[in-house]
Amino acid sequence: MKYPLLPLCVMLSLLTGCSASARPLSTQLPTLEPDASPSSSPASTEYISPSASWWTHLDLNDLPSQKVDVTDQLPQEELFLLDELPEDDVSLYGYLSAGDTPSGILLRHGATYTHFDQVFLSENNPIAPQLWWMDPDGDGDQELAVYYVTDNNSSVFRSEFHLYEVSEEGWSDHALLPDTCQAVLLDALSCRWTDDGVTIQVGKRSLAFCTDELSPSVAQNAPLTCGDRIFYRYDRGTFTGVYTIGFSSSDGEPVHVASLLADIAYDGSNITLTNLRLEGYYGV
Repeated sequence: MKYPLLPLCVMLSLLTGCSASARPLSTQLPTLEPDASPSSSPASTEYISPSASWWTHLDLNDLPSQKVDVTDQLPQEELFLLDELPEDDVSLYGYLSAGDTPSGILLRHGATYTHFDQVFLSENNPIAPQLWWMDPDGDGDQELAVYYVTDNNSSVFRSEFHLYEVSEEGWSDHALLPDTCQAVLLDALSCRWTDDGVTIQVGKRSLAFCTDELSPSVAQNAPLTCGDRIFYRYDRGTFTGVYTIGFSSSDGEPVHVASLLADIAYDGSNITLTNLRLEGYYGV
């Protein structure tokens, strides 16, 4: 991974009307459904078919109560407590499938719990998920926001943002997944090369770089890359996605030059990315 030293002549050029927010960018993601019917009465004596999912057999007393430190090493247990919000009666459990692969989660709120097949942890340099119990759409009902780091190595840092809604029937999931974000954001970006340099633009906001300031491995008209490093952060009620922007290079490693930032909005049905803006690594 290369981070070229870009001199101060890298310019952040905000075009006319740049103070206006970019149009909301919908990711058009479908709601992810759980892999089986949720159990809202775990202690029920109702007959469970032998072919039913493993988690439908669980009683609340079967769920682990001691939080584990996944940054050290994965626990030996098949099901373990990743994190909880005791004041809200919310718990997040991790599930290890065959081969010790972090392949699923179990969400609990009170006596309602649901399993989702999803990666919740990076197998290299694991970072524990972060949880928030909040009302992002302002409808008076709380949702669970979770930030997962799913891939963490020297060249890639990929993460996912999930909003889970809970009802008497169980949980539903709205997610920002890396591949979808990359495709949507690359479609929103434009790149214009000239003999003197290159300009990256999103909406009415742009960044300009001189040719001499880019790495020699970046050829003229090199295509843009986006999102091989994806972060999410929370500040004063707003979640923001941070996606690296760069260029393909002759040695196969993307050369990063900027970050694309997008605020996350949720209307109760869809997640959208709004207020897209660019931040150069160097310059003014």
